[in-house]
Amino acid sequence: MILDFITGVRKASLRGEATTSRGFRRTAEKASQYFLPMMCLTAIDVIASIYLDYPYLTATMGAFNIYIELRSIWENTHSEEETKKQQECATQLIDFIDEHKQELEKLLKK
Repeated sequence: MILDFITGVRKASLRGEATTSRGFRRTAEKASQYFLPMMCLTAIDVIASIYLDYPYLTATMGAFNIYIELRSIWENTHSEEETKKQQECATQLIDFIDEHKQELEKLLKK
């Protein structure tokens, strides 16, 4: 969440947008939305530790939260336009390599 917060503030500053308390409050709300379920699942895992050797529920929720935060960081650091441009560039590169495969092989063998 800290990395998401930092990348969000950086994105706002690069765009020339003001960072407001509303954005900071959203981060605090997100933290409370993550921690309450995690604490409940941890309590259930503690009770289940009589039968299970691993905190499955807490680990699953933790992995899901990490996935959400990584997606959020990606969205903060890459706009949709940049992602589309990167995908188009990769497609063009693959097409170029396919079209000129024999020529590239000759050049590499030299």
